[in-house]
Amino acid sequence: MGLDEILRALEKEAQEEERRILAEAQATAQRILAAAQERGQRIREEQRERIPPELQAEAARLINQGRLRRLGMLAEARETLVNEALAQAEGEFSRLRSQAEYPALLRQWTQELAEELGTDLVMEADAEDVPLLEGILRDMGLKATVEPSLNCNGGLAARTRDGRIRAINTIDSRLERARPFLRQEVAGILAATD
Repeated sequence: MGLDEILRALEKEAQEEERRILAEAQATAQRILAAAQERGQRIREEQRERIPPELQAEAARLINQGRLRRLGMLAEARETLVNEALAQAEGEFSRLRSQAEYPALLRQWTQELAEELGTDLVMEADAEDVPLLEGILRDMGLKATVEPSLNCNGGLAARTRDGRIRAINTIDSRLERARPFLRQEVAGILAATD
């Protein structure tokens, strides 16, 4: 066996010894780390057990109180947005009288009331709509009396001459009937964006 072969054999043996020492050191380090983690967990549990039940209950109460407060604030913000959307819709409806399509709408609403109550009617309208309503009644051939007794954003009401039946077909009443559905629609849109 030559000198080179002896040196290679010694080097190989040294490398194997180095790998064995490293593997043993890694295993020892992992055992130490696992023991430290286990000890840390035990210490945390012991500390938690030392906290009086009253303090644990108080901490849970404060957490729940914070959650409820957050939910309340969220509900309040949603309600504000819903109310703002409804106010905006009301603003749009209040301007409907000045729109070009308003005469056709008033004609349609007049027709609906005539179909519902008959043709011998007393029509009620806002003073601003009386001339337009009288023209619509003439065009439709209805002999109804018109009274400027409503104060509304547009539309009309009608009653039988004996006053036993009255129907309201104003912008305000339509908006009021639609309000729950609009509220639900806006709330649904807001919930979908959460």
